[in-house]
Amino acid sequence: MFSILILFNIAFSVFFPLRHPVHVSMTNIEYVQNKKTFEITIKIFSGDFDEIVLKKYGVSMKLGQNDELKDCMKYINLYLGEHFSLEINKNKINNATFEFKEKKLNEDCIWLYFDLKSDQKIKQVKVVNSLLCDLFSDQTNLLIITCNGEQKGFNLHEKDDSATFEL
Repeated sequence: MFSILILFNIAFSVFFPLRHPVHVSMTNIEYVQNKKTFEITIKIFSGDFDEIVLKKYGVSMKLGQNDELKDCMKYINLYLGEHFSLEINKNKINNATFEFKEKKLNEDCIWLYFDLKSDQKIKQVKVVNSLLCDLFSDQTNLLIITCNGEQKGFNLHEKDDSATFEL
């Protein structure tokens, strides 16, 4: 799993330097059984994220800059709440229950880390991810779900923004 993220990170940086002709984000969701926790990682171009928040909410976050908006997480969470959702065993999860862990900036990307506690036996995970589809018609949101030793990847986009992982 970790090697997939490293390879993706290298490809992300090499093929999409400052201005990028391809619009892509990466989400990794891993259920860690001994912690009874879903670890959620979202990687997205910070410039694109700034642009959509400015377009939708009229606020410039200036991610990674010296004058970064102090309450940028308010707008990040607001946008994620509208464009990213999770269902476990057909029960929709309120994004407010996601525990924010960390925000990292790496060159031109932002990494967001969240945890979600879940002590139920996982039979199904459904993800809806339309991040930046309202900004770019060619946006692709790559998704990797790992649960109970099984892993599956999905390619989500404007016309097909959801994936279901059955165990």
